[in-house]
Amino acid sequence: MIIIKMSSNVSFALNLQSERGHSAIMGRLESELRILENLKKFLQAQIRSGREYSQSLGNASTSAMKTLTEGATNSECSTDSVVTKVCLHILEEVQSAATTVKENSDFLQGTTLVQLSELIQEKKHLLKLANEDHAKIKAKLDQVD
Repeated sequence: MIIIKMSSNVSFALNLQSERGHSAIMGRLESELRILENLKKFLQAQIRSGREYSQSLGNASTSAMKTLTEGATNSECSTDSVVTKVCLHILEEVQSAATTVKENSDFLQGTTLVQLSELIQEKKHLLKLANEDHAKIKAKLDQVD
């Protein structure tokens, strides 16, 4: 009696052809797709909040600068004072930060989110193809039986 030991690679390939193997692969693809879609929702929320934050920060600093400069011209306080210069400099930096946040949000919208959407579409297509291929193979096997 000869005992043939099947290599683990061959048995793994045979197990993937089974119904349970197909279900495992489909489950994995569906899980990846759900994760990617959740990531897309997260990025969309981050982009939206980044833009809102940027706009609010920009409006607040512009308003503060206007109030500071108008107040300095209408009162005994001058725009030449050290305190006023420091405040104006800080507000300019805040406006710069608001611009940076908006640029980062635009970058996420224009590149990362687009690439993520393409990846999601590719995964959906792959899932559809895998199901179709499995159905074809199963139909051929059923004809042979």
